Amino acid sequence: MLRKILGSMAVAVAAFASAPAQAEVVTNIHLDFSSGATFNGTLTFSDGYGRLLDTAGTLSGSLYGTQVFSWTWWEGTHQPNPRDYDGVASTYEDILMNGSEPSWNSFIGISWFHGAAGDLPVLNLNPANAYWKSYNGGGTDVIVDGFIGARGVPEPGSLALSALGLMALGAAARRRRA
Repeated sequence: MLRKILGSMAVAVAAFASAPAQAEVVTNIHLDFSSGATFNGTLTFSDGYGRLLDTAGTLSGSLYGTQVFSWTWWEGTHQPNPRDYDGVASTYEDILMNGSEPSWNSFIGISWFHGAAGDLPVLNLNPANAYWKSYNGGGTDVIVDGFIGARGVPEPGSLALSALGLMALGAAARRRRA
């Protein structure tokens, strides 16, 4: 019986190892603005940090009250993504949006340095690309500090292998008791 379980595990490992890993990557983001406001949330990138897909976070402090940001401009408006908006080849830019299209009223422009596929993006604090702006006449508030930090999301294959290992341990313990 144990031999069958081990054989099944070997087949499962071979199957998962040969399949390409595809997963979205969720990272934390923290931004400090010149006004004293802060933004805390997450960014969701495609596998390898190739495209910024989504955001979920809150801007609070200063004169802004609390604003929830829940989508990104390029993905939300179905435009090419990623986008090198500023012409600097080593950076990508996107806009974190509040509200919903077309009823949004403010946004946060961000820029990040991208390296090789899979490298964690690094926030670009160039004031031309890193700011908060109100669409309805508010001012501009520059991002003065911040970071993008990784928070791992397990890939489906890793979860399946863990579950298979636990089942094998349970079967072996059950067989030992019998």
